[in-house]
Amino acid sequence: MGKTAVVGARDRHARQVRAKVVAATDKRTLHEFVTTHAAAGSAVSTDEHASYEGLAGCRHEMVRHKTGEYVRGAVHKNGIESLWALLKRGYHGTYHKVSDRHLPRYLREAQEAA
Repeated sequence: MGKTAVVGARDRHARQVRAKVVAATDKRTLHEFVTTHAAAGSAVSTDEHASYEGLAGCRHEMVRHKTGEYVRGAVHKNGIESLWALLKRGYHGTYHKVSDRHLPRYLREAQEAA
């Protein structure tokens, strides 16, 4: 059974979360999401997914989960990980099943709660 890809970002200063269902996690899709939701020159922290390499217009740093690195000073993904945890708690504790058709609704609800 396949998984549906979701990309998300958290603005640490505005304390806003954005998440979106995406068809793919390729470079074009992820770069477009970041440039849409991050102001030019912003500090952007990601994991080591290869599609994030070469992000332009921002100060990009990544944490390397594969080597056990989850935080390095101000570089971490803890804010967006909170959204994923909230979404997973809803899935396991309330919804038990999330269809691709309704996933955007669950994302909106989690964003409002985050």
